[in-house]
Amino acid sequence: MLRQSDINLPPVRAAYGLDLGEGFAAVVHTRATRTGLVEETVLETRTQDLKTALTACAQRVHAEVLLHKALLAAALPAQDSMVQWLEAPFPSMAKARKVLPSLLDIQLPFPLETCVHGFPLLESADADRVRALAVAARKENIEARIAACADLNMDPQCLDHEGLALWTQSLAEQPADHGLRVVTYLGVDRTVWALGEGDGLLNAHASRTGAAHLTKTASDAPDAVTGEWRDRAVRNVRAQLAKLDASRVQWYWTGPGAADRNLVATLEQILQHTEKRIAFTAHQRPATFLARALAARALQQTQPGWNYRFGELAHPTIARWRDRALRHTAWTALAAGLALCVFNLAFGAFTEVKNRNADRALAQSAQAITGLPSVPRGQERMMVERAVEEQDEQLAPFRRAFHTSLTEPLHRLLQQGQAGGLRYESITVRDDQLLVQGAAENWDGCEVLAQSLRDDGWTVNLERQDAVAMERVRFRLTAGRDS
Repeated sequence: MLRQSDINLPPVRAAYGLDLGEGFAAVVHTRATRTGLVEETVLETRTQDLKTALTACAQRVHAEVLLHKALLAAALPAQDSMVQWLEAPFPSMAKARKVLPSLLDIQLPFPLETCVHGFPLLESADADRVRALAVAARKENIEARIAACADLNMDPQCLDHEGLALWTQSLAEQPADHGLRVVTYLGVDRTVWALGEGDGLLNAHASRTGAAHLTKTASDAPDAVTGEWRDRAVRNVRAQLAKLDASRVQWYWTGPGAADRNLVATLEQILQHTEKRIAFTAHQRPATFLARALAARALQQTQPGWNYRFGELAHPTIARWRDRALRHTAWTALAAGLALCVFNLAFGAFTEVKNRNADRALAQSAQAITGLPSVPRGQERMMVERAVEEQDEQLAPFRRAFHTSLTEPLHRLLQQGQAGGLRYESITVRDDQLLVQGAAENWDGCEVLAQSLRDDGWTVNLERQDAVAMERVRFRLTAGRDS
């Protein structure tokens, strides 16, 4: 299936839009700046000798295209192509992409193999369906359009869909409104209707009747204007109104024919006589509207984007740009891979040096602690633990020699007991703990003993029992301190 990269255009800062009709040509140069797009009408002419009229313009465009400073965009007439929404009964985009060509083949009046097609817009309709905007045109029509441009010394790099270009440019100049929107391109040799709701295109239709024929019939036989053109326009509008259940139609005039206010007034009167829900508005500078649209879309890669010139029909400069882009991507990936390999090697070497240094320092520390001339690698901890245990046993008498003697606190304990009338039943003495059990004459009698021990830095826990009748208060005192 066609990928988005197949129709992408190279990034440039300027683009030319080319609108061609029978005896009409318009060329607009659009340049991107920091403040927005700057447009210049290079050519707007009505003449039967278009090749001569386009000579100077073609030279300018060709020079900028060769220098990769600009793009040239034209449109395939809507009567030579189609645009239609399709729905695939799958919630998965990947599955929908596989079946969409088959669904499109059913809708085409010619074999799918003979046409260029794609799906510039894919979106979820609901939880169970995917809808896609499909465009298609016969390959021979595309080649004929490219040849017609070449006869005028113009070789567009982008061949856009006329209906998509009209629709997106209309939204850019006039924001989306409620109801049905009809963007009507009134060309010299054709009419195109792009219909949609809000900012979404629904369909595009075309007629080979243009402003030249309508002007002639309007002056010779006004009633003839109400023929095929009017019926086609009203039929398109009513078909969409029935689907949308809308009550309002906003009609926008564009194209070189829209510059003829007398013709437009006549057509508006005829259309409103048949369909009263239509309100008419004209876009500014209607003669160059399509050319502006094509240039802006090529420059900004406006979505939904489209270009019939891809694959074997791709413009040579675009094909070379894509080849260079692929080569650049490949070289970038290769350079990134090499850089990653070098980094991994350097990091591995750095880590190995750090590990060796750490092992050496660990071995030296183990030798210093154990006193051994060498310590087997991997056994440093075990050897150090053994050495510490042996040293601990040997140093135990020295540690005990520096411990505070318990003689003094025991002597003070006895003095406090004699002075406070305490009777000791048992005294247990350890290096870091005292346990005294006995009886006091009253409830507070043993508190003096507890406070004395606290003053010497002991942590004291005193438990007392209530005296019964004339008995003494029994107590249990536990004192401890850090070794």
